[in-house]
Amino acid sequence: MAADTLVVHLLGEGQLDIAQLCATSGIDRFADTGRWSRLMTGEPFFPLAHAWVRGKVINRVEAGDSTVIAVHVVQAKVPTTPEAPLVYHNRTWHSLGPHSQLL
Repeated sequence: MAADTLVVHLLGEGQLDIAQLCATSGIDRFADTGRWSRLMTGEPFFPLAHAWVRGKVINRVEAGDSTVIAVHVVQAKVPTTPEAPLVYHNRTWHSLGPHSQLL
């Protein structure tokens, strides 16, 4: 909560292992030093993530038991090849694509 910057990872459908690692409570997500690194600015990140953005925190808003953090993006890794996004919905992991359209 005290950080001035952060990294948001955008995972592809083939990166369920990273998503599950980050979603599991009670473990050291950074124990395997071969999976993550640090940006030159010091933030930890997963180099194999499909995409990521690094941003400067510009505002924090309390919303019930949560905090919404507004970020100004200052750096990004853009994917070079397309991959369906990985999403978590209704307690299940899904890939997002044409098959997931509602209408």
